[in-house]
Amino acid sequence: MKHEYFEKAVIYHLPEIQSTNDWLKLEYKSSKIAEGSAVRTEFQLAGRGQRTNVWESEKNKNLLCSVFLKPEFLSLDKQFYLSMAVSLAVHDVVSVFIPGVKVKWPNDIYVENKKLGGILIENSIMGSTYGSSIIGLGLNINQLQFSGAVPNPTSMSLITNNELDVKLIFSQFLAALFLRYKQLKSNDLCAIKSEYLSKLYQFNQWCTYEAAGKVFIARITEVHELGSLQVETQSGELQYFGFKEIVFLNQP
Repeated sequence: MKHEYFEKAVIYHLPEIQSTNDWLKLEYKSSKIAEGSAVRTEFQLAGRGQRTNVWESEKNKNLLCSVFLKPEFLSLDKQFYLSMAVSLAVHDVVSVFIPGVKVKWPNDIYVENKKLGGILIENSIMGSTYGSSIIGLGLNINQLQFSGAVPNPTSMSLITNNELDVKLIFSQFLAALFLRYKQLKSNDLCAIKSEYLSKLYQFNQWCTYEAAGKVFIARITEVHELGSLQVETQSGELQYFGFKEIVFLNQP
């Protein structure tokens, strides 16, 4: 199937694979697929989230896909803008169906205090710029029950009380991603950053966090270009955290 947004890209649909990200990486190494090529599956045998997290998804219920991009125009010191642009693309799609959608730093999709989806971006580097990026998305659409291993999951169907068309949402995601990628390529970084912060979960709100074994109240005040999270404590001190260095707890 051809891709209507990237001229030479191809969209693959596979009933069952280990991981959409891993499949695209192998496909690129073996055949040098074109930018914008994507794969969607009904079930992942080894779906992954950030770092060592496992992504749970019931067969034939959710959107599990990956897209191949080559953001060679983006310098490494601006690397988090890609994550922001992808997060906004998912937000663009989901917010059509559901109000109040937020992006939880760095790039989880949240509604209220529940996780609706997650993004896994894996990059290869060439010198001071990107060589390629694999954008993986897991979005809970029609799943109604989750195991106890996942602390706070939800799905679009649970929220809307409707069964939704996974294939249609996939097409909408590709369209939204293309537009956000075009915005990124045109160097419209200020707009991307401003929109990302406006959609950011718990931004500028006094909430409870945990880091290095200590629980404290702070508010998120900034996300930096390399992706670090800046928070201000109640004493006015600014602290900075990388991925997995801070835990979001319940609001005070």
